Amino acid sequence: MVLFFIFSFSSCKQEDININLSERDIKVIGHGGMGIGQVYPMNSYESIMYALTLGSDGVEIDVQMTKDGVLVAFHDEELDIKTNKKGKIHEQNWNEIKNAQYTSSAPYTKYRVIRLEDIFEHLPNLENYVFSLDIKSFSSSTSPVYYNQLNTALISLLEKYEQKRNLNLNKVYIELKRTDLIESLQKERPNYQIFAYEDFEIAMEKARKYNLRGITVQTDNLTKENVEQAHQEGFLVATLNTHSNNKNIEAINKGVDYIQTDKVKHLLKVLK
Repeated sequence: MVLFFIFSFSSCKQEDININLSERDIKVIGHGGMGIGQVYPMNSYESIMYALTLGSDGVEIDVQMTKDGVLVAFHDEELDIKTNKKGKIHEQNWNEIKNAQYTSSAPYTKYRVIRLEDIFEHLPNLENYVFSLDIKSFSSSTSPVYYNQLNTALISLLEKYEQKRNLNLNKVYIELKRTDLIESLQKERPNYQIFAYEDFEIAMEKARKYNLRGITVQTDNLTKENVEQAHQEGFLVATLNTHSNNKNIEAINKGVDYIQTDKVKHLLKVLK
């Protein structure tokens, strides 16, 4: 009986991690650092640093721009959802929100909302990591002034840290949903690694039209056949919303290039 249970348990575990690895090198990308529902708030320096310290290939960071052109690492449109400040980032200057602290974290610990520059300034070995920048454009502005401000802020920061701290721009992937923002950034920097973030068919249309580097698609809206098609056309594929161990396995078996995972430790254990 003991042997039977040992064999049964082993079989279950083996079935749970039935992985079909191709020759592709799948990158472990921490979603906002360690992911949703973890001890550290997403996009905090502590969450990002911990994911990289564990051995992740890189991190996904949500990026918004303040009214005065400062790039901030934050996910939600409204600050008061998770912090002690109120309002929207794009409607305020950096000085108005620079002391914002997360309220959804562990007690007696203060985690701050930070600029993208703070991350690039303080992370060690910057050149070793992949950075997937999800540009959150909650502003409805379609003015060329807005495009120019966003492009200037992004380009200036990336190229500053390329020179200052050896940031590898070939490892910086910029995720954009809005076609107008894709067009404007592509015009300014055609060599940047831009990913269209959409459902598969729309993402592929944009990737083809603008000769982008890849696409980002939520894992539940992505099939193995989709990934194979994208690869045949020369596009890289990133996926997200892998909120569980099983979703990690599904993403691996679909053959994607980048998994933006909320289960960093599990994915590292499986792939590394």
